[in-house]
Formats: sequence, C-alpha cells, structure tokens
Amino acid sequence: MDMWSVGLIFVFTWMSLFLSGYLFSELIRTCPRMPSCVLLVRDTFAPLKR
Repeated sequence: MDMWSVGLIFVFTWMSLFLSGYLFSELIRTCPRMPSCVLLVRDTFAPLKR
C-alpha cells in the first residue's frame, strides 16, 4: 500500500460519505411533501414502535 492508493481510498470513502449524507438530507427535506414517502416511512417504522 503506497501513499497514492491510500489517498485514493480516503478520497473515495469521503466522497461516498458526503454523497450519502447529501442524499439523506435531500430525502428528509423533500419527504414530508410527498404522501407516498410519508406512508412508506410510516409503514417501515410501524413494526418498530410496537
């Protein structure tokens, strides 16, 4: 493992974390406006609340 591959892995990991966080925040922001998304989330978390 040389410095180049370590840097490449580090950048790739950071980019994937950044993208997943961005998509997650976008989902949270747009989700309440979409009834289907609200129903999907409610059905997903309904078994966990019981």
